[in-house]
This record gives sequence, C-alpha cells and structure tokens, in this order.
Amino acid sequence: MTNIGIPVVVLPNFTTPQQLEACVKLIAEVLGGNAPAQAQRFATFYNKLVTQATGPTASIPTADRPKAYYTAGDPLQTAGAGSIVTTWMNEGGARNVAADTGPSGPFTTVTLEQVLAWNPDYIICRDASTKPQILNDPRWQAVAAVRDHHVIVNPGGVFVWSASSAESALQPLWAAQTFHPDLFPHLDMRQVVRDFYQQFYNFTPSDQQVTQTLQPNQR
Repeated sequence: MTNIGIPVVVLPNFTTPQQLEACVKLIAEVLGGNAPAQAQRFATFYNKLVTQATGPTASIPTADRPKAYYTAGDPLQTAGAGSIVTTWMNEGGARNVAADTGPSGPFTTVTLEQVLAWNPDYIICRDASTKPQILNDPRWQAVAAVRDHHVIVNPGGVFVWSASSAESALQPLWAAQTFHPDLFPHLDMRQVVRDFYQQFYNFTPSDQQVTQTLQPNQR
C-alpha cells in the first residue's frame, strides 16, 4: 500500500494496558481533532478500572489464586504467557494455567490431557459457542470448572473484551469480580458498562443490551 501512495499506520499487538493505551493514542494522533483528548480520557478510565481491580487482588498469594483457563474459538485453543489474557487474569486475581506450564503466545493449541492435568477452577470462553461444546462433552466433566458451574462466556459488546480492542479496558474489573465476588460486593458492573459506552462510543445501551453484553451466551 505504501508503494502505491496509500498512507499506512501499523498497530502492534499489545499484551499490557500501557501498550493498548499507546495504540489508542497513536490512532488518536492520526485522526486529530478532539481524538487525542478522548484518548487521554480513555487512558485515565482504563487505569482507574485496573486500579479498582488490582487494589483488592494484588495481595492474593499465588497459591490462593483460582486457576483459570481461556478458550479462543476451539475448546483446546488458548492463550499463554506473553498475552493480554495472562495480564488481565493476573489483574483479576487469578492464575492463567496455560502461562504456568504451557506454550507462550496469544494463540496456542493444547491437549485435553493437559487441561485435565491443569484442572482449572474457571474456564473463560471467548466465544459463546464454545461453552456448550465443553459442557456437552463427557471428557470435560472431571474438570473443576465444569463441576462447579464456572464455565463462563466472556462479555463482549462491539468486540469481545478479552482480546485486543479498546473494550479490553473493561476486562480486568469484570475478571476480578468474577474470580473474587466476595471482594467486590458493591461493584455495579452494569453501571460501569453504561458509563464506558456512553463516554467512548457515544451510545447509551438499554438494560437488555447491557445484559447481552455481560452475558452473551443468552443472546
């Protein structure tokens, strides 16, 4: 595209809040106008939510953190060390089992035997279609997350929160309340969702849309 005269901006993959903020700021610089100021407001909002999440969870010892497993597309496709998934799991007070002993990278395939050995307490599904695949497969029934009804579809609005998008700003706080509801008894995640989309998408979601965002498996 550069060779035929089309300006190109390359956005790198990000694995940390700081890298996500840098991408948003870069896009804002390209757009100009009021965008840089909005990008700064986004960074402030994101950092506030990360602080809300990590304030109660940062002191949780590794041994006391629930083991979490993430699926992306296929039940056996996950994200390991060096991914944004590991970052928000850490911020949420959990431990990404694939980052402990599995291969690294944002997309990696593991075996069912490995998942059974990890025996995660929570399974976070990027895609709603993955949840019934896991629940309806008898081979998964021995996993603690299945037994304890902790197979959860990740929220998603314009895009899924758990992956690379501006909505990733909402993920750490949602994860923290999901993994440690006792530490966030007064957190109104529904209001957090409304505030985010009103401020950064100029859109006020209805009660039903907020529910669909937080519980996409009910769509």
